[in-house]
Amino acid sequence: MLILFDNEGQTCNKFWAYISQIKKNLEQGITLVIPFYDETIDDYPRFRDCSFIKFPFYSKYLNKKIGIKKYNRHLASFVHSRYYDMRGWLINTFPRIFVNAWDDHNVTYTNVEKDFIKELFTPKLEIIESVDSFFKSLKSDARSIVGVHIRWGDYRKFDNGKYFFSLEIYKQLCESFILQYGDAVFVICSNEAISMDYFSSLNCFSISNGSATHDLYALSQCNYIIGPPSSYSKWASFIGNVPLHFVCDFEKSKNNMSFKIVRDYDFYQDGTIIEY
Repeated sequence: MLILFDNEGQTCNKFWAYISQIKKNLEQGITLVIPFYDETIDDYPRFRDCSFIKFPFYSKYLNKKIGIKKYNRHLASFVHSRYYDMRGWLINTFPRIFVNAWDDHNVTYTNVEKDFIKELFTPKLEIIESVDSFFKSLKSDARSIVGVHIRWGDYRKFDNGKYFFSLEIYKQLCESFILQYGDAVFVICSNEAISMDYFSSLNCFSISNGSATHDLYALSQCNYIIGPPSSYSKWASFIGNVPLHFVCDFEKSKNNMSFKIVRDYDFYQDGTIIEY
């Protein structure tokens, strides 16, 4: 049995942390215990109900009653707070039982393991049906479907705003894709509400009232993904085998977009390191 203290990052950082330990189960048959689950857990019923993954404090009722984020904060406060942090002591004292997944995420997955992971992280049926319905009309067109991940929110301040790009830049990136690869339809996914009127001169669409899981699944169904460096779009590339271009430098991307499929957290399928 392994008890996982996952990282404090957002959803897809946690997903990457989870699957490095899930690989161990597939190899060694170890039960994985996750005390502090991600807020999207109910969007992934196969993961939530997997026989060898246990969520001992999971409560759908309390998630809804007091809010899943608040509930998880209360759970986490039992082992770490501003006054103490038991995680390091537990990991160092009982390393065969307690693990920090983020210290052990640099692994590669076989095709069988990846297929299992993809099945495990299949969203619930209503999300799949909603996204598939949205894509149905787009996929009747011969043009490429390009997922555009607009990451705002915390990226305003992260690394001094290095990867915080304006709508004008995202629009120019769409135009550059057309110049380099031909006509396309663009699916806009953002962690903030944006006005689609800004993209009215292009064939751009967004999923109405889509959650983070809707957008993540949508990105994984595209032909290409464009966006700033993020574990979110990296996960979509990995789980959907979708070629990805990280926009690290706008001027370089504007003139030369190269797309590669993510193999694991650190590498593309061609063996090159994911750098940004």
